[in-house]
Amino acid sequence: MSEDRGRVRVEKCHKRVRAYLAGELVCDTIRPLLVWEIPYYPTYYIPADDVRADLVATGATDHSPSRGEGEIHDLKVARATAPAAARRYATSPLEDLRDAVRIEWKAMDEWLEEDEPVYVHPRDPYTRIDILASSRHVQVVVDGVTVADSQQPHILFETGLPPRYYLPLSDVRLDLLVSSASQSQCPYKGTATYWSLQLDSRRIDDLVWIYRTPIPESEKIAGLACFYNEKVDLVSTASSSPGPGPSSAEDRPSELELCHVRLSDPIVAPLLADLAAEYESRYGPGDEMTATDEAEFDPPSGLFLVVVDDDVAVAGGGFRHLAPGVCEVKRMWTHADQRRRGHASAVLHALEDAARKANYTVLRLETGPAQPEASALYGSRGYRRIPAYGRYRAAVAFERSLLSGR
Repeated sequence: MSEDRGRVRVEKCHKRVRAYLAGELVCDTIRPLLVWEIPYYPTYYIPADDVRADLVATGATDHSPSRGEGEIHDLKVARATAPAAARRYATSPLEDLRDAVRIEWKAMDEWLEEDEPVYVHPRDPYTRIDILASSRHVQVVVDGVTVADSQQPHILFETGLPPRYYLPLSDVRLDLLVSSASQSQCPYKGTATYWSLQLDSRRIDDLVWIYRTPIPESEKIAGLACFYNEKVDLVSTASSSPGPGPSSAEDRPSELELCHVRLSDPIVAPLLADLAAEYESRYGPGDEMTATDEAEFDPPSGLFLVVVDDDVAVAGGGFRHLAPGVCEVKRMWTHADQRRRGHASAVLHALEDAARKANYTVLRLETGPAQPEASALYGSRGYRRIPAYGRYRAAVAFERSLLSGR
């Protein structure tokens, strides 16, 4: 049984769940609730009768449109107090929540599902991880330098996320990696440690990670290195070894289908409409995007590419002539439900390659101050900040040399 209101979903769970603070038991239940307050993962709500710690009312409240008024409590055990670590929604429109306590995950020292520790957040019963050995040829390229080249990856497929390619250390340029103090935890994989990538004077922090002792369900990735797809140029192709099935480059599967189209192509219209709507939501009505002439994006001086999935353009971008030797990227966009899958990075990499072939030596672009994710993408690919050069003086402008080795 589940109860829904707005974007919140509530389901009963049958795992034994315990939480500890300063070595003392805070809660112990076999009837927790899984509550999806956000779409990505659930949190636990514990029946009030199964909370062992003292709930001390603070007098403060917060309001949730879907869950109602939340009374904020301190959680107190004999040896410690976790301030504002519990919430009760006694008058919630979601009936299941009225007799439950939401305990702040990070405020606890330890969480157990049955007798096993769990990290970061509860495991989502609708998230699946498959780790498959593969013979795909995987190359990882950063600024024109091949930093990994493998034909024996393990590919990790996780619900709702892009595939991750875990590579043997012997196939990675370890001489370019610098150990990092960073660590992260995943409820499905365990604890990861990181390396940064050092290329001449450029350093990309925490670009590569490894699970040396993953939890048993993910032991296939033990001791393998993985790169952020979104921050590198990752090329994956099927093996071309003889045998039945496709063998030509055109027939082999690729990670993305990149297509050259004109701006007037009907497949582009929904993507640009989505971009315009998002632009208005971030910058307000009346602040229109800079007008463009579709002919500017026609080869040889321009280009417009889209990522196509089931005949729908889910991401795209183009470049046009700006000045002698200089081109400008425009209309880079990815649908919200397609982000974090490497589409924008793939489009940008393809545009950079095409611009080089068109004899451009510099690529420029402008984004807005309300688009930090765009600035992060360009910064991760080696673009440097420059003064705004277009119509909007508050624009955030970037430039990258397209010369080899730069």
